[in-house]
Formats: sequence, structure tokens, C-alpha cells
Amino acid sequence: MPDVTLLIVNWNTCDRLIRCLQSLQALPDVTSREVVVVDNGSTDGSVERVLAEHPEVRLLRNERNEGFAHAVNWGIAETASPFVLLLNSDAELQAGALDTLVSCLRGAPDVAAAGAQLYTPSGRRQHSFDLFPSLLTELGGKSILRRLAPSLYPSRLQAFDSPQEVDSLIGACMMLRRDAIDSVGPLDERFFVFYEETDWCFRARRDGWRILLVPAARAFHAQGETKSHHPGRARVESWRSKYAYFDKHRGRIVRAFLQLVSFARLSAQLLARVLACVATLGLVPSIRSRMVADAWLWCWHLMGCPRGMGFAPSESIPGYVRTIEEDGRRWLPAADALKVRGTALYRIGAFLGSEAARLIKEGRTKRHWRVTLAAEGSHREWVVKEYKAGGFCSRLKEAVRGSRAHRELARMVFAAQRGIPVSLPALVAEWNGGGGALVFSPLDGWRSLDAWLRGAGNTTERAPAGRRRADVIRAAGRFARRVYEAGVDQDDFNPTNVFVRVDPGGSIRLLLVDFERVRMRPVVPWRRRLRTLAKMTRQPAWASRSDRIRFLRAMMPACASRDELRRMLRSLGKEVSTVQARDMRRADRRTGMAGR
Repeated sequence: MPDVTLLIVNWNTCDRLIRCLQSLQALPDVTSREVVVVDNGSTDGSVERVLAEHPEVRLLRNERNEGFAHAVNWGIAETASPFVLLLNSDAELQAGALDTLVSCLRGAPDVAAAGAQLYTPSGRRQHSFDLFPSLLTELGGKSILRRLAPSLYPSRLQAFDSPQEVDSLIGACMMLRRDAIDSVGPLDERFFVFYEETDWCFRARRDGWRILLVPAARAFHAQGETKSHHPGRARVESWRSKYAYFDKHRGRIVRAFLQLVSFARLSAQLLARVLACVATLGLVPSIRSRMVADAWLWCWHLMGCPRGMGFAPSESIPGYVRTIEEDGRRWLPAADALKVRGTALYRIGAFLGSEAARLIKEGRTKRHWRVTLAAEGSHREWVVKEYKAGGFCSRLKEAVRGSRAHRELARMVFAAQRGIPVSLPALVAEWNGGGGALVFSPLDGWRSLDAWLRGAGNTTERAPAGRRRADVIRAAGRFARRVYEAGVDQDDFNPTNVFVRVDPGGSIRLLLVDFERVRMRPVVPWRRRLRTLAKMTRQPAWASRSDRIRFLRAMMPACASRDELRRMLRSLGKEVSTVQARDMRRADRRTGMAGR
């Protein structure tokens, strides 16, 4: 077993990673070691180059970017050496640094972590340690405190010759003792990136361990090359982790106060950046980039600090795996649809509008297609619901909240988890230029409730559908009650969005489709139910009064009295009138539009 494991987390830093591995090969250190690289779903060829150029490196691969803390915890769990060196892919150890850190930990059993002194590639000292965050350090300004009280707030301005006990270390080059990891616990994966080492050092010191900076161990650090390519997203992740740290160790009240004051200061700072950019006509790249980063961070605060504006991916959806980049599009496949990767299905966006695709329906914001693709010598049909690319405001919403296709998938999975039968897509796509699509298998043997009831009224279907028509309407009423009780508020609840299938044995199966305008609520209030029921019952061609009463009685709780049913019918009649009036206004407005 090696004495130390060098653990490197990589995400799209191919050139830096290869340079780091080459520098490790050239080290003359005598300490036995192994090198482990945890790749966080890189798409820049990092994995292929490591396998080809450094076969001695042990490679662990995440399917997507799970964050720094998750990758470190996985790497630690897969190794057994007594010491683990966390090394950034943009850092390079200098000769003797590894031996020095190991000797320090061996000579001081009460030290949980030891860090090297970091330098820029030009030889300038970097911040290699930090203070535990507090309201004073965050609102008072660290740089001011470090100059006014250097003994209380040490910094890189001070040169140390011997090991110094510090609050926390910078995780670019930090060696951990495995016994301390077992005692303190792994890194907290709530910190996607930033502050995870600060949180771990805080817990270690709280448990009685010491944290040391070892100036004799040196490392060069390019300092966040990946993050410099996305300054706005990097700042969002930094602030998100800062708030998470305060929430965990200082309390929610302190965190809320910090968040409020920070937003006020950020607003003033953004205004100053905008004025500076206007004064320079936007010709100074540094001023322009700072303004964009501040604007991104300000919007993140204004939106309520959502998850999707930093490096952290959107919340994972059960049953669906990591995003796959292929053919200039981002694909989110169902777990059982991964086997189709590399087939024509992932190029389905290019077929829309071609001879292989037949347009079923087109609206203002979306289209429905039926696409026939050749696969393994046969042809298979797919139904595609395509969202058109919107304007600037729509794209800004998608940047914050995720694409409409992704949000619709999340609602469908929410309903499925609560026992509502739905048709889940095999793939969800997001186009790089905006818009997206959901790809479904055709619902063979299923018909919309509207089409089924219209067909059941024909003389050709009278025999099998005499009593069955009433049974289907009652089943639809019970289905609607079940949907509401599950917290699924379908704003577009009409007979075309409920599919029905009557099996040969007589059993009736229902399916809910189209989750574009669904909201998830703990409880759907009765007024909302009446509004959606009004849409459900506004079809005058086939829905008789008896049909509506059957549906409503089945939808109502079993304990409902006749008086309650009458009141519900009167309220429902008013809602139907309201909905019909709204439909007429919408029709008048649309017929006045150009091209309609």
C-alpha cells in the first residue's frame, strides 16, 4: 500500500491536467505514492488523453459533474493509504513538497491537515490559508482587516519560515490524514465547489485537531483557470457555498442578514460598474467582464438564489441519467434508453422538417411531429413535442429555471412518483440556440378521451360502448380526483389531454399527458379544481348533462351529499361561462393577428 494518494479532481481542464501529471512523474520524492484522477464528466477529451498518455494513473469517472466534494469523497473511499493529498489539476508540486508534508503529518499526530505554500506561475505568493468566515470578515472586508490587524488576521503579506497553525487551508494543495477523515467525516457534498475545505477544517478544529500551513512545501497554482472562463457562474457558486456555510455554522438569521446586506452592496457595486462601462463605451474588456459577472450575480440574488445559474447542474430527475452532449444538443435520456446512444435517435432534431417527419400540429410556441427513423434494419416511429426557441426574455428564463422541456419532464416524474399514470419520454433535448424537445414512443392502442367518447357515440361502436361509455366517464371522474389529491394541478385539463384504453377484458386504463401547464401543489384548492373541470366539460358536441353529472359525482368525494353536488354544479356552470368568455376573447385576439 502506498504512503500517500495524490487525488486530482478534473472537469474540462485537459491541458492543465496533463501538465500536472507530467510534473508529478518528474518529482524526485522518495515517498511511495499513487495517483488517482476523478473526472467529473469532462467533455474536452481529458479521459482519453489520460488513458493514452498516463496508463499508470488510476482513473475514476463520474457520469456528470457531481461537484468537487463528491469527487473527493469517492476518491478517498476507493483508496486506503494513510495520507491523501488533494491537488488541483491546475497546480504543480515542487521538488520535496510531498516528502515535507508527509513528514509533518507523521511528526504531529494531532494535525488533521497540512497545506503547502502556493505561488503563482510567476513566483508571487498566493493565499494558502484563510480565516473562518464571519459577518466581520465578510462585511468589514478581509483586505482591510488584514492590513489593520495582521496578528489577528494573517495573510499572504506575511512570510513564514516555520509551520503555522491556521483556521483553514486552500484546497488546491492540502494533505489530509485518513484517521482525521474517519473521525471528522467526509467533505460535505452540499458545497458543490468552494468552502468545502473550509467547512471540513472548521469541523476538524472543533473536534480538537490542528490545521497547519507548511511554508517549506511549495506548489505553483494557476488559480481557477476553469472558473476564469465562466466568472459569473463561478461567483454564483462561491456565494451559494458562502451562504450554505453561514446557514450551517452561523445560523439562518445571520445568513439572512448577510444575504440582505450583500444584495444591497452588490446593487450599488453593479450600478458603479455600469456607469464605468458607459463612461468607457464598453471598450475596456476588464471593466466589461466585471460588469457582466456582477450582473449575473445580481440576477441570481434577484431570482431567489436558484440552483441552476452556477456550475451545479439542475436537480437530478429520478429515472434519467446525465446529460449527453451530441450533435450540438444536450440530451437527457431515460435510463433504459441509454442503449440507443449513437443511433439516429440522437440526431432526431435534424430530421424535423424533413421527409422523415410529419407535422401533426403547430402552435405559437410548439410543434408536434411524428418521425420515422431507420434503426437496425427496421423503421420505428417517434412522437416529438418540440418547443420553439423564444426571444430574449424566454431565453433568460430558461437560463435561470431550465428549459421548458426539462421542466415538463420534472413535472411528469413528480406525477409518476405519486402514482399517476403518465407517458414518460425516452429522451429530452435542449437546443443550443434555445428551445427543446421531448421524444416519446407512440401510444399504440390508446386514444384521447375526447376521441374515444366521440367514437363511442357512433352507431358502429354502440354495442360495445352502451354501458362502457358511462363506465369510462366515471373512471375519468375518479382519475381526475386522484390527480388532484396527488397535488397535480393541471391547468389545461381537457379531454384531449387524458388518454383512455379499454382492454379486451373490460378494464379501463387512463393516462395523463401534456404537463406543460402543470403546477405541483401540496393540496389543489376546490376553486382551482372547478376551473380545470370547466375546461374539462366545455366540449358541447358529445358531453351531455348526464355525462357531466356522472363525471362530477365520480370526481366528488364519496361522502358528498346531493346539496353539495347541486352547489358544485351551479359553481361549475359559472366557471364554464367564464372559461368560454375567455376562449372567445382569445379567439378574437388571435384572429386579429397577422397570418391568422
